[in-house]
Amino acid sequence: MAWAFARLAVSHSPLLDSIASAAINRMSVFTGRERSITAWAFATRGILNVPLFTAIASSALPKISEYSSQDISVMAWSFAKIGIEHTPLRTAISEAAIARRA
Repeated sequence: MAWAFARLAVSHSPLLDSIASAAINRMSVFTGRERSITAWAFATRGILNVPLFTAIASSALPKISEYSSQDISVMAWSFAKIGIEHTPLRTAISEAAIARRA
């Protein structure tokens, strides 16, 4: 849903806050693709929701090596675009990228 609103350039704050809250509550069952698309949607609209991005990063860390290259790159771009410095996630993304080149 967040992806659709980002593509349509919707910036309805109460709706996006509700989407973020629902996503945080379900983050443990999100796939890598769902996490990266959620991050992309909020970053694309320039919506800095720190609890959401923290939940995305924390839940991605244990599984980042299983993510597709596209999901890893979208995740990295999203965090850079929105300006969140999450060192453990950046390190995990770097390690996953290096491992794929080996």
